Amino acid sequence: MNQEVTGVICQTLYHKKTGKTIYFIWMRRKNDIVTLAHEINHLVFRLFESLGISTDANHSEPFCYLHSYIMNKYLKLFDL
Repeated sequence: MNQEVTGVICQTLYHKKTGKTIYFIWMRRKNDIVTLAHEINHLVFRLFESLGISTDANHSEPFCYLHSYIMNKYLKLFDL
């Protein structure tokens, strides 16, 4: 689906001066929990890939813990 239609972006930016990578999710509707969970998957996959962390059925626990952590932070931030 087109990002303009869904109003959702999961993006990775690299800051040349500081050398830091920034991961973010932007959503038009803050209460779209299903889409948020989907976008958090993309974010965690990108983060793990950049760190060289393997994610598969035999090594899924770190992925699940980080996904839950990010999801809980978002839900608390927007009181959902």
